[in-house]
Amino acid sequence: MESMKPAPTTAPHPGAILAIILASYFMILLDNSVIFTALPSLQADLQLSTSELSWVQDAYTLVFGGLLLLGARAGDLLGRRRVFVFGWWCSHSRRC
Repeated sequence: MESMKPAPTTAPHPGAILAIILASYFMILLDNSVIFTALPSLQADLQLSTSELSWVQDAYTLVFGGLLLLGARAGDLLGRRRVFVFGWWCSHSRRC
């Protein structure tokens, strides 16, 4: 019976996987820093109070997280490669 157990599998390149995860996290931080950089000019142009600025920041982060979850679910249902290629095509063409 012992010979029928499959051998445990490990990730082929754990260092590469870690690098991809860290690069992805950096891109998320970079994307969220856009709103933090724009807050002072938003406050000056739209004459927003501090509490209204926090609503802008929260709304941006909430929409960003929701779209991130939607994209992940689309990748699960439609295939990761197909969703990735569609996202690449949308970012490089003006027809999306």
